[in-house]
Amino acid sequence: MKIAYTAANIADAHLLRQWLEAEGIQAFVLGEYLRGAAGDLPANTEVFVWVADDDLDAARAIVAAWERETPALPDDEDAADEAAAGTGEAMAGRAADAEALAAKPGGYTLARGMIVLIAVVICGVVLLGWLRTLAERPG
Repeated sequence: MKIAYTAANIADAHLLRQWLEAEGIQAFVLGEYLRGAAGDLPANTEVFVWVADDDLDAARAIVAAWERETPALPDDEDAADEAAAGTGEAMAGRAADAEALAAKPGGYTLARGMIVLIAVVICGVVLLGWLRTLAERPG
């Protein structure tokens, strides 16, 4: 096993893992639970995406594509300079990047799955409370 990517955060690691698996490369995220061990303190633990030795070259090609497609956030100085110049080109460019990222099929499936899971749990709790009140009614 080799490290194919060192992620900035857990979400990036899992999104890249999903992309690798969609391309037929089995990948694993390691180090994600070490961040939770630190609690609210800043932890300098890294999250890694690991692949088999034989898949490393193919995975690195996908990682390179991932890094090209991930929009970079502008520095605060760049945004201030553009605002001072009165140009709206930067805003239009960032909006186009956000639309392209949102239109990418299969993106953010982990986040969508978590939202669905939370909604199902909330509905289940509400339903059980309603059924309990019905069962406690006399007659």
